[in-house]
Amino acid sequence: MKYDPSMQRIDKKAYKAKRFGGLITLLIEVILNVILFILAIKFQWPVWIVPIAIAWTVLSIPFEIYIFPLMHYETWRYQIHEEEIELKHGFIFRKHTTIPMVKIQHIDVSQGPILKRYGLATIKLSTAAGSIEIPSLAEDIAEEMRKKIAVLARLSDEEI
Repeated sequence: MKYDPSMQRIDKKAYKAKRFGGLITLLIEVILNVILFILAIKFQWPVWIVPIAIAWTVLSIPFEIYIFPLMHYETWRYQIHEEEIELKHGFIFRKHTTIPMVKIQHIDVSQGPILKRYGLATIKLSTAAGSIEIPSLAEDIAEEMRKKIAVLARLSDEEI
């Protein structure tokens, strides 16, 4: 499945936000390696456990900081039509989702601390079958999209 260039992309700051999240993940891995090292000494575990954990952390650096953030940014596409919302994303397992406007029951705009730091937000669309998110949108665009989707889906203020 090729990514349609006419579809909208997520915000460019998504790359930086994902990199920052990757740095936090690596920091947690380093802390866990230190704890593992201390426990290995205290309980006399086999010597090979700690080097394997450290190697795993070192090998994950390019993935967490460069590859995964780039793939997230490069592969996410969305398009809002009058009758449906179309989403395409994924690198290894590509997913193409179409959500009819009439099926949308609730819309949320949310942001965690990392997204807030970069001025980004995520839109969560709820249907009877489940929910799906459009991640890493600029805050103002996310709010505009929420309002536009609410009008197209004919939702009342309580359902938004």
